[in-house]
Amino acid sequence: MSLVSGYRSLTAADLHGVLELHEATGGLTWKKRPLSSFPSARARNTWNSRYAGKPALHSLSKRGYYSGAVFNTRIPAHQAIFCMTHGYFPLEIDHIDGDPLNNRPSNLRDASRSEQMRNRRVSGNNTSGTMGVTYIQDRGRWRATIRVNGVTKYLGKYHSKEDAIAARKAAERIYNYHENHGRN
Repeated sequence: MSLVSGYRSLTAADLHGVLELHEATGGLTWKKRPLSSFPSARARNTWNSRYAGKPALHSLSKRGYYSGAVFNTRIPAHQAIFCMTHGYFPLEIDHIDGDPLNNRPSNLRDASRSEQMRNRRVSGNNTSGTMGVTYIQDRGRWRATIRVNGVTKYLGKYHSKEDAIAARKAAERIYNYHENHGRN
C-alpha cells in the first residue's frame, strides 16, 4: 500500500507484472504482456513489439529523476524500484550516493526528510569545503556548527580550519549523519 497520492493504487505485484528490474544497474524494462491485458491480439502484438524488453520509466523529470507511467499512472522510477524490492512505497526515498539517476536497490533507502538532510552534498556557495564550518573574518577564527532536529548547535571557534573540521566531523558521528554527508 502507498501513502503517496498518484500511484498509491499500484502494488508491488502490479509492478512485477509489467516491469523487469535489473538490480545491478537499477534499470527497468517492460515485460511482454499477455492477451488478457489488451482488447485484441493485434493490440497486444503491437504493444509487445514496440515496448517489451525496452527501457521503462526512463524519461527525465524536471527534478532530475527518471519517471514514467504504469497503467496510466505517473511514477518515479526510484519509487517503483523501491516498492518492487521492499513491497511498499515509503513516504521519502534517499539516494545514498546523492545521484538521483542511480536507482540500484542498494542505493535507495527509506529515509525521513531529516535523515536525508544528514546525507547532503556541500553546496556550491560553501567557501570552506566542509558543511557547518565558516571563517569569521573579524575574529580571525573558524566556527563549527551543526543542525540537529532543526536547531543549530554551536561547536566552537578554532584557530585552524582543520580543528573546526575535526569538531564538525566528530559531531556528525555523534548525531548519526550519513558517512557520505558533505561530499562534493
